[in-house]
Amino acid sequence: MARCTRCGRELDSDDIGAYLKFCDRNATSYLCIGCFCQDLQCPESYLRERIEFLRRHGCALFPKKQSSQ
Repeated sequence: MARCTRCGRELDSDDIGAYLKFCDRNATSYLCIGCFCQDLQCPESYLRERIEFLRRHGCALFPKKQSSQ
């Protein structure tokens, strides 16, 4: 599993998708949402809202989450 290049946290699909969408489509290493928001100087909640918006509108970088049963 991929890890944040700054803090080493294990990344999920939202972390990777956000970095690809908002920073570099050709990236092969990524920042977690927390570190990425520090660089962008924006609240993490704002980026998560944008991710949910894009997910609802069918962005392939943010697939629908599977509900755990």
